[in-house]
Amino acid sequence: MEQLAGRRKDLAAVHYEKVLELYEMQTGRRISLPYHMEARRDYEGVRLCRYGEEKSAGMIGEKHKGSDIQNGKTVCGKNISDREWKIRIPGTVTSPLGIFSAEIFLYEGQKIEEKKYTKWMDYDKIEKNPYIRTRRTGDYMVINAQGNTKKLNRCMIDEKIPSEYRDSIPLIACGKEILWMVGSRINERYKINPQTRKVLVLNLPRRKRKMELRKIKVLLSEEEVDSRIKQIAAKVSKDYAGKEIHLICVLKGGVFFTCELAKRITVPVSLDFMSVSSYGDDTKSSGVVKIVKDLDQPLEGKDVLIVEDIIDSGRTLSYLIEILKQRNPNSIRLCTLLDKPERRVRDVRVDYCCFNIPDEFVVGYGLDYAQKYRNLPFIGVVELGED
Repeated sequence: MEQLAGRRKDLAAVHYEKVLELYEMQTGRRISLPYHMEARRDYEGVRLCRYGEEKSAGMIGEKHKGSDIQNGKTVCGKNISDREWKIRIPGTVTSPLGIFSAEIFLYEGQKIEEKKYTKWMDYDKIEKNPYIRTRRTGDYMVINAQGNTKKLNRCMIDEKIPSEYRDSIPLIACGKEILWMVGSRINERYKINPQTRKVLVLNLPRRKRKMELRKIKVLLSEEEVDSRIKQIAAKVSKDYAGKEIHLICVLKGGVFFTCELAKRITVPVSLDFMSVSSYGDDTKSSGVVKIVKDLDQPLEGKDVLIVEDIIDSGRTLSYLIEILKQRNPNSIRLCTLLDKPERRVRDVRVDYCCFNIPDEFVVGYGLDYAQKYRNLPFIGVVELGED
């Protein structure tokens, strides 16, 4: 859409959502868009063009349109590439990538349901609890009964998935192995066969419907957060007595907590900001951290306190700490507002923690959902639903 318009200004998430809603409409329906553009529903998908032009400038095919959650991620700039959500078996898990349900039953030769967003898998062959996430370096799938593997990116090319959608496709993964590329193929290793005893059914119900935030349930009140930050600030001040602390705020979510913490620390404080994004897989130490915004000041000889909003897997922070150690600070410690210890896959020492929380999708106090709700003065649990 941006290529056709020649600019991004005035193109908002609502316009992309309207385009995606055309997939639920009959052939021939159309909508108006900024910059004299329109989107038309036809038999192949949705066609983007200028008013009065029959030749399209872009086509999003029915097979690869993805969900408005996926495209909203791209449009709104939401970064979930280094996050994952554990699938409850049996149960339901809510994530920005959709609401997934899982159930198990004994296989007695039942007819397999061949649906785009419902897949049956041989449960006994799944050795680890699967997670929902988007693609990472090193991902692969087993492509035949002989056990041959292929890189996920190559699989996506074979499925003719446009490159602009590949980072947004929800994946069901165990480590680097992809069990299901949602909306497309599944891993050959886990297909049902006559020897199958238990079946895992994964379902993404009403996949094409728009996900809406229905409710934000208070997990930690404003008073609780404020009181705990005061306690942590007092402890930090005591531990750093006679020293100056150099706070490093990890953007964007850490801003709110960093400011509130800094106001309550009684020893001298200097402040710098850093923004990073993680790359690589979740099992090997060869992954790297891309520095989006580096520090403005050197760290040599300084007592550094890294301030985060939330720690879950620990991947990004483990690499970040190693990077900062190479800059010869006098010391490095870590302070976080929230911690999810059960999500940890990398060993990260947390020196100061305000709250340990369960594995829930939370917002407020700098944490966002689709870049919204950062300004909430409390920590809330997101409850999602469907239109």
